[in-house]
Amino acid sequence: MKPTTFFFFRIALLLLMLNGSRDLNAQFIHPGGIHTKADLDRMKEKVAAGVYPWIDGWNLLRRSWKAQKTYVATPYPNVGGQDVRQQAAKDATAAYFNVLEWYISGDTAYANCAVRILNAWSGSVNQVVSGELYQIPICLMVQAGELLRIYPGWSETDFTRFKNMCLNYFYPPCHDFLGKCGAWPSWDGPSTAAILYIGILCDDQAKFDEAVDNYKNGAGGGNLLNNVINPSGQLFEMGRDQPHAELGPQFAAEICQTALNQGVDLFSYADNRLLAGFEYYCKFCLNNPVEWKPYNDCTNNNFYYPAMRLQYRINSSPVYELIYNHYVVKKGLSAPYTRAMINLRGLLGTPNEYLGYCALTYTLSDTTTIFKPQPVPSAPTNLIATQDISKIVLRWTKPGGNVTNGYNVLRSATSGGPYTTIASWRDNTSTEYSDTSVINGTTYYYRVSAANQSGVSANSSEASARSVSTVPKLPSGWAVKDIGNVATTASAVYSDINGKSFILKASGNNFGSNDDSYGYLYRQVTGDFTITMRLSAAELSTATSDRAGLLMRESFNANSAIAAIGLGDGDLRRTWFTTHATGGKTSWISGDSHTWVPVWYRLQRTGNTFTGYQSFDNVTWFTVGSATIAMPESYYVGMYVNSGSATAGITTTVTFDHLTMVIGEDTIAEAPVNPGPAGPVAGVRLLDIYPNPTTGAFTIELQKFKYGKGMINIIDEAGRLVKGVPVTILSERQKIPVNLGGMANGVYFIKLVTSEGILVKSLLLHR
Repeated sequence: MKPTTFFFFRIALLLLMLNGSRDLNAQFIHPGGIHTKADLDRMKEKVAAGVYPWIDGWNLLRRSWKAQKTYVATPYPNVGGQDVRQQAAKDATAAYFNVLEWYISGDTAYANCAVRILNAWSGSVNQVVSGELYQIPICLMVQAGELLRIYPGWSETDFTRFKNMCLNYFYPPCHDFLGKCGAWPSWDGPSTAAILYIGILCDDQAKFDEAVDNYKNGAGGGNLLNNVINPSGQLFEMGRDQPHAELGPQFAAEICQTALNQGVDLFSYADNRLLAGFEYYCKFCLNNPVEWKPYNDCTNNNFYYPAMRLQYRINSSPVYELIYNHYVVKKGLSAPYTRAMINLRGLLGTPNEYLGYCALTYTLSDTTTIFKPQPVPSAPTNLIATQDISKIVLRWTKPGGNVTNGYNVLRSATSGGPYTTIASWRDNTSTEYSDTSVINGTTYYYRVSAANQSGVSANSSEASARSVSTVPKLPSGWAVKDIGNVATTASAVYSDINGKSFILKASGNNFGSNDDSYGYLYRQVTGDFTITMRLSAAELSTATSDRAGLLMRESFNANSAIAAIGLGDGDLRRTWFTTHATGGKTSWISGDSHTWVPVWYRLQRTGNTFTGYQSFDNVTWFTVGSATIAMPESYYVGMYVNSGSATAGITTTVTFDHLTMVIGEDTIAEAPVNPGPAGPVAGVRLLDIYPNPTTGAFTIELQKFKYGKGMINIIDEAGRLVKGVPVTILSERQKIPVNLGGMANGVYFIKLVTSEGILVKSLLLHR
């Protein structure tokens, strides 16, 4: 482009950015996808001068196997579907990387490699694409093509064929995907992005406008406000799982950068809502409490709380750098959690298929210290070791600040060591670990250390526990039975720990009909009754139709009236409240659509009204459904498990614990199968807290508990364990002093866990 022409383009671009929309008569700027020519020139200049951190990113890029000029594509007639979309994304990323290498190094062998890759795909794709997540490789491929168009060695014939592939085979399914209420941001977002990129590549203003309009007004998750659903930054798909949750904002950021390169500012839309989304997500991933508001959509997903599935990850995507450099470096805004996410990842290669590359592509200023490692973290605190069935669960409090990107778990057979490292991880901020390599009955001693790029902290204080085994003997009054015809007989084992633990193994392939088939662990009760339990672990069958939960049942007859609350569908994913009257039609009411184990359930009968509840922490409860059905005064209550298969040997095993049962207003205290020196006593048990509110120091008073060990867990409003206090109960009335010095003002929940069950009270801390 001639210098004078380029000057007028820059002036036009500035005016367009000020107006916030494109002039309908303006030409598209090329290259004008995720990178402009000015971006490419900046990378080239900084690398040539060996400037940090661009040179560091460049050196990492050159070592990537997808950035080699010998890369060979593996094209298919489609770009969607399992395995195919992954290959298409790898090939498109390789083309993108090779274009960057050509422009920065001047070696045309890399550009020719990119030409071969894109020509291979444009010569192979011969159908309107379909299959799972076809949108992602489309986005990568179109962006690579937008960059490669400036290479003189890509013939006009080949470029035209590539554009025709985008118009005829890529655009139609992306266009058809839009407009669906409830479409995931991780699907609708890349659909919107693909249309935007195709519009630019093909100089098609209508397609560009279609994408921008969907970003602001669409019915699905491509609409930013259906992705970042609250001004707080809460992400819709965080209720689903965390890997999917990051995709919607990622594509929104790339849409914003690409649109900005064409003069349309979407970054500032809805008061910088996208920045709020990144900050919220990074805050959560760094293991900080976030404010979550229960949210439902038009497809009844009912996201009561953030999904604890693949959480607390430090992500390798360079998109966080894009966000940081635009909002902080360029606009002068604050993004401390996004900055911490980038910092804890550090200067590492970009392993997956993303637009951009660590430190090289999005860095605008070399004065930033964003990659400078933090000092070595301080030692973790409040380490608690909790006995469990054939495992020991460790929990601790992270060091202050967002300075830790992993932990080491050390174990010894004797107090004080020597210790052996039994687990170590990086790029995850989880403060919990389950040690399953234990011998039941053996006491183990643990310490934990924190890590980041600068090194490893000192060890935490020591904590110890020993795991226990189960016994085949069930508590008095409990029994196990198969309902209907099953291929494998149900069985159950029991342990007194964790407030009563039951493990039920069963088969069966039907639940909630007049032809039920499942395992049932039950007892007989009379009148109003409430049962609460945690579904804490599950070993699923291969049938992907497993079900498990709490069940009240009229009788063992095939057409028995039932009321149930539990998990079903693929991977025990969705909560269902299920009822049917004797011989009647089954009613299914959905709770959280992505309920991951562990989860708490409560099933309550009051008269002939049955209600099912769901909770993440046994503190905040959500009503899933309620129904009125006729059921006799005497009936059965317990736990059910269904493997979803009629084949012998295909079973599902589920652990239920923390059993609490209430008849009317009275709590039942079960006598343990393996009591200690003096078992728990029945009667009214009291948990009192004073002063309440408190400025820090307070007293927990226990009444009507007798000899035994327990644990007082102090939980914040977000459900995070902030402190654990082991207790040994030695009298019917006992006072325990506690101090919350150093903790933030707010509401805390005092959760007492003993062999008799769980009691919870709230406490207000205010200084």
